[in-house]
Amino acid sequence: MNESSELVANLPAIILLSFWWAVISAFDRHLSREKSEQARQQVPASGVPPDRQNQPDPRLEALCAVDPGFDLDTFLAGAARAYEEILNLYANADLEALRPLISAEVHAAFSDVRKAQDERGEAVVFAYVGLTSAEIEFVAVNGDQAEIGVRFRAEIVSAVLSATGAVVSGESTAVTGTDEVWTFARQLESGDVNWILVATCQD
Repeated sequence: MNESSELVANLPAIILLSFWWAVISAFDRHLSREKSEQARQQVPASGVPPDRQNQPDPRLEALCAVDPGFDLDTFLAGAARAYEEILNLYANADLEALRPLISAEVHAAFSDVRKAQDERGEAVVFAYVGLTSAEIEFVAVNGDQAEIGVRFRAEIVSAVLSATGAVVSGESTAVTGTDEVWTFARQLESGDVNWILVATCQD
């Protein structure tokens, strides 16, 4: 399990939901949208490119040894849904609905950030455009706990606005891309098959 100090160190990324903000020209954005549209047409709901489906991942050997029922495609499809849902719930400040999806430490960090934004009168503008890819970054098994890092790349519209409506961070009208690793964890012997978010990391 990641220590709470690591979450504090990642607060700048959490504040912006770990968004990777890129300053690009209108021409670059046009080309990026064209390429992303082509990529989305080739990426299934699980986020796994067609040419990599049904190929065993050696990093999963330890996990599959203690959890023979683990299925990579099912996990990635669920992780992709969780990624979109958590981003939307956070943007809507629905912290109660986030509880079953994230660890207590992450929930506390998210709550602190939203409270600070509310005190400053800031507002979050957010729209989830679509997932580009979701790929395994690492797998770790320690006793009865498993952790899987997933690298998500997606397109979003997101910004934080001040009380006067000025853009504090992000892009309120342009589509930008994310590139971040989210860590999901599960207690293997608990009987609970659900994975929860325990950390986020922006490269």
